[in-house]
Amino acid sequence: MADMGGNCGRCAAGSETGNDTVRHRAWPWQGLLCPDCWTDWERLNTAPCPECGAGKPRYRTADGQLILLEGHSPLPAAQVPADERWCVGPDGRAARHRGEAECCVEHRIVCRLRARPDDRYPALVTLWRANSIPSPPR
Repeated sequence: MADMGGNCGRCAAGSETGNDTVRHRAWPWQGLLCPDCWTDWERLNTAPCPECGAGKPRYRTADGQLILLEGHSPLPAAQVPADERWCVGPDGRAARHRGEAECCVEHRIVCRLRARPDDRYPALVTLWRANSIPSPPR
């Protein structure tokens, strides 16, 4: 897996030189990347779910494990069980949620081939349903 980018000269100098091709990338990256590094990051850091085959962004944890995180939009932390909350730090590593208002979840808890999440967490049920809709053929 590639490092979380930002290592080309353009990314490193972007904020200092006013380079307009280097843009702040929001969720889940949270940092500056040029278009080439962003494309490389997306290509190298997407993996299929071993159960359903859906391509999801993967992240390395502090202990070196790779996990698939769901979606490109954060969820309100209050709508996710505390032990299922993850965040992605500025270094691109996934870590257990540290009290932020928003979080992300592992794909496995909303994988379409797994059991429906508990109704007490409607955001997870919504993601599970969205994953259950077949993707259009390419």
